[in-house]
Formats: sequence, C-alpha cells, structure tokens
Amino acid sequence: MNQLTQLDHSVLKAITRSPGQATYVIRNMLSWKDDHWDCGFWPGLETSAVLRSCRRLQKCGLIAEASSSYAVMKCWEPAR
Repeated sequence: MNQLTQLDHSVLKAITRSPGQATYVIRNMLSWKDDHWDCGFWPGLETSAVLRSCRRLQKCGLIAEASSSYAVMKCWEPAR
C-alpha cells in the first residue's frame, strides 16, 4: 500500500468514526500524538493534504460533503 493510499484509508476511517467534521478537524484527529481516534498517526500532516484526500474519496463515492453553517468550511461524512 503506497503512502497516498494509506492517507486515504486513515482519512476515511476518521470520517467514519466522527462524521460531519471539518477538514481541519480531520487533520487534527490524524496528527494527534496519542492516537486517541485510532486512525493512524500522521505527524506534520497539512490540511491541504487531507482536503485532497477527501476529494479523491468523494470522487470514488466513499464520502460526501456534509452540510455546514459556514460558507467556506468543508465538512465530510460517509456516503449514503
């Protein structure tokens, strides 16, 4: 499994465990040192990398953009 696929798997796992979270919150979940969320530990992960991963997962039909009260904040949930 290459690194890109591993990141996508970790992002999908984080979204499944806590749906409706913003992209930056997913990044925080993945870079939390004590691995509280059990989604993998990605030190130095940038929000832009998580957003690209979310876009790939969305294109594959695995996740969808969730509704948000913010105009520019992207939130994600598992696809229905």
